[in-house]
Amino acid sequence: MPHSLALPPTVSPEQDTNTHAKPNYMNNAPPATLQGFSEIAAAFDGATSATLARNLDLQLGDVVAEPLLTALLRFLVVFDALGSAVVAKIVRQDFRSKTEAVRSALTREKVSTVRQLVAAERTRPPRPFLDANATEALLWTKRVLSFVDALVANLLQNPDTQLRDATTAAYRHTMGVKHNVVMRSLFENALTLLPDTTTFLCNLYKCESPYDDKVAANFSQAMRDFRIAVKPHIAAFDAVFPEE
Repeated sequence: MPHSLALPPTVSPEQDTNTHAKPNYMNNAPPATLQGFSEIAAAFDGATSATLARNLDLQLGDVVAEPLLTALLRFLVVFDALGSAVVAKIVRQDFRSKTEAVRSALTREKVSTVRQLVAAERTRPPRPFLDANATEALLWTKRVLSFVDALVANLLQNPDTQLRDATTAAYRHTMGVKHNVVMRSLFENALTLLPDTTTFLCNLYKCESPYDDKVAANFSQAMRDFRIAVKPHIAAFDAVFPEE
């Protein structure tokens, strides 16, 4: 029977007013320290730090794009850990093409932040056969990030929920709303093949199953750290794409 996550009392990112507090990654660390959600959180914290170091306003979407792209590529390991080769392949290929589009546009427009890039593309005539649409790429990036955040929130809210149920609910409230019928059917069929939560987390951390309560508590802490780290970036995307 799957081992449920041991959840100590916590404050959700929505209630936590200190979103830049230093996360606690190391207590009762699983065998692969600073991997999985902890490593992803550290990458997003790095993007936040790079932005704040330039006195830019995250709340306006002025995120330095390059470290953000690095963090976004880092978090693709979540899709590998889901155990669905179909989902992982689709998302990885899609994300890499979107990352290349954004990097190309940053050079073309001679800008460095997400807000600057979207503003630059919106103020010039589109050239669909000449330029990749970085604005569209960033918009879908925001949706994927929101999907994973919702998945993690579901797992934290109900530790006994099946990964398939948590993932499907997250998908239907985020990416699924924007996918066409064919893509939505493909994704939902792939989600029926997901492993249990224990296997997902052990795929992510390269640990052995079953794990003990201390390691389970660390997984939970790492997922909360992830949500805290990505919260300002989701808010930044919301500022850039208020129509969403």
